[in-house]
Order: sequence, then C-alpha cells, then structure tokens
Amino acid sequence: MRIGVIQATSQREKNHTLYQCVLNAVARNGREDAVVNYGVFAEEDAAYSYVETAVNISLLLASGAADFIDATGAPTGWGWSPAWRTPER
Repeated sequence: MRIGVIQATSQREKNHTLYQCVLNAVARNGREDAVVNYGVFAEEDAAYSYVETAVNISLLLASGAADFIDATGAPTGWGWSPAWRTPER
C-alpha cells in the first residue's frame, strides 16, 4: 500500500512530526507499506487552501499515486468541511 501524508498550509510546521508518526505506525505494525510525504513542507513558500489540498488529494488517489492519504488540518475540522462536501443530487 502507498500511504500519502499531506497537510493544509496552516499545519506546515507539523509536517515532519506527522510524517514520522505515520512511518512509526507502519513499522510498529510490521508492515512494509510505502509512506510518501507530499507536504506542505515548513520551508515551502506556497500556500494552499483546504479546497486546493482536497483537489491534490483527489488527484493522488485517482491517479494511483497513493492508496490512502493521511490529511491533516486544523483541529476543528471546519476548514475541511467545504473541501469534502459533495453537491446534493
């Protein structure tokens, strides 16, 4: 399995810690899954909205670049709410 780690821009300072946590969880469970850090990195100047990050996640999953994404944003989850919303049918 290919596991991706990605954060909203507001959480960029936590990127390395979150990436290490996922690596540790994979190793602790004796799995050989690949873990890929897609950022946003602390030294990165770009700023991505939650919607832009959600589009990036969609592209990673749809293209097969990742099988699972650990997406992290602010603790309230309000930023992700409009990003994950699907239109009424």
